[in-house]
Amino acid sequence: MRITIQALVDREDGKPPTMMALGVVERKSDSAPSSGLGLFIRETHDLLQELQSVVLQEQVAEFLSSATCCKGCGKKHATKSTRSLVYRTAFGKISLRSPQLYSRCAHCKSSASGNATFDPLALALPERTHPQWAWLQCRFASVMSYRLAQIFLRDAFPGGRALGASAMKATVRTIGERLEQEVQHGIQSTAAACRGAAVPTPACDVPADVALQIDAGYIRSAPTSEGTRWFAAVASKIVHADPGRNLAHAYSIGYDPWAGLRQP
Repeated sequence: MRITIQALVDREDGKPPTMMALGVVERKSDSAPSSGLGLFIRETHDLLQELQSVVLQEQVAEFLSSATCCKGCGKKHATKSTRSLVYRTAFGKISLRSPQLYSRCAHCKSSASGNATFDPLALALPERTHPQWAWLQCRFASVMSYRLAQIFLRDAFPGGRALGASAMKATVRTIGERLEQEVQHGIQSTAAACRGAAVPTPACDVPADVALQIDAGYIRSAPTSEGTRWFAAVASKIVHADPGRNLAHAYSIGYDPWAGLRQP
């Protein structure tokens, strides 16, 4: 048995639909049902990666068809060069065509940017990782070790094949810094609003230069003969503008060094 899976791309430019092959699923007639019916994980990963590639390529082509045109006269900007832009998703790492254009239009002489050239796709994608893929990495790295999160994402998603622990740590650090900046901005906005209010509120007693940092991880117990090899620990720190006022606290969750060694 041979099943060919295709994608039908129907564009809005009036051109006839395009049929693109995604993959082929083959099964032998003498294979026993006990070996597994339906699609296998490896096959679904390959099909999802091919489908993701088609969707991304079509989205980028549609975006560039309008982003490369001059806003003044509608003519296309001249192309200086073309490079490849790597975009990472849960369904694979895709290389996208990204043209570098001259800012000054050759027809109406208007300029699209303050520089001599501009890259519309690079400007539209300041971060080269899909938001959901970054969320998945942070989601599982926050509840288990980086190694276990790497193994899980590698087995569950096609994009996890090329995901390293260092890349996951960088993603978690980037998202954490962004969240911290958002919290700091919210604290400063609230404090500024309270200082300008006619009636002080309890939130006014909290200075704008205070931040709460929280982190968690797993620590190997020593000696390991005590039974529990790993236990979770949570650390928190209150950061002031004055370094002498910083406070730190840490505690473990469910650590019992005699777990598994007690006699009934």
